[in-house]
Amino acid sequence: MVWYPYATMKKDDLYIAILKHGYDKINEGVTYDSVRQHLEKLGYSFDADDNISRLHKLFYETFSLHTGKKTRGTVDSESKYYIDIDAYFKLVEYTELKEARRASKNATYFAIIAIVISIVAFGFSIYFSIKQLKSPTKIETTQFEMIEEWVKGK
Repeated sequence: MVWYPYATMKKDDLYIAILKHGYDKINEGVTYDSVRQHLEKLGYSFDADDNISRLHKLFYETFSLHTGKKTRGTVDSESKYYIDIDAYFKLVEYTELKEARRASKNATYFAIIAIVISIVAFGFSIYFSIKQLKSPTKIETTQFEMIEEWVKGK
């Protein structure tokens, strides 16, 4: 298992949190400091240098200036950055994947319920078939006379 400094979060959660914040601020843009403050409000800590460099790298991969150009590894903490089209589509794919998993889980539950209902119905069918086979067959005289007349009529 790989050690990750955000023990309460999954490894992908930091990147997803950055993507979601970038999407939320798609029109007004974000600054490096605003993204960091937003993530700190979510419970992330950036005290260690490796955490800061990880945030810096993820920020650089996710955002670009309004011109669409990357800043060649440097991030100005006061400039407005906007989510890249690639990062935007990664968030869309992630959202679609979550929805597909949720829909799949719901479909599995409904399938299990349908199977249980069909098993119960099959059990009732067997029970009533056996009950009918064991019960004596009674034909009343009027029914028997109607059958005789029908046979004689042919």
